Amino acid sequence: MPPRIELRYDSEPDDVATLRRGSELARELAGAVAEVGTPSWSTSQHLCGTAPMGTEHDPVAVVDHRCRVRGIEGLWVVDGSILPVITSRGPHATIVMLAHRAAEFIE
Repeated sequence: MPPRIELRYDSEPDDVATLRRGSELARELAGAVAEVGTPSWSTSQHLCGTAPMGTEHDPVAVVDHRCRVRGIEGLWVVDGSILPVITSRGPHATIVMLAHRAAEFIE
C-alpha cells in the first residue's frame, strides 16, 4: 500500500495564525506597489531544468526516464527540476502528471 500523506496545513493554530499574518503582509505589500513594469515580473517562480531528465548519453541529464538519479541507488527526483525546459504554460499540470506516472514505478 502506498504511503498516505496528510499535510494538515490547518491543524495547528499557531501555523494558521502565521499564515494569516503572512497573507495580510503580502496584501499590504502588494497594495504599496504603485506601478509595476514588465521587467519587474518574470517566470522565475517556475524554476525548471535544474536536474533535467535525459538519455544516458546526455551529459547534463541528472535523472533517467524513470526519474532515477544517475549514480545514486534508491534516489528519485519528481518535480519541476526534471523538466529539461519549462512548458509553454504553467508547469503544474505537467508536474502532477509526472508525479502520478512516477508513483507507478517508484518502489
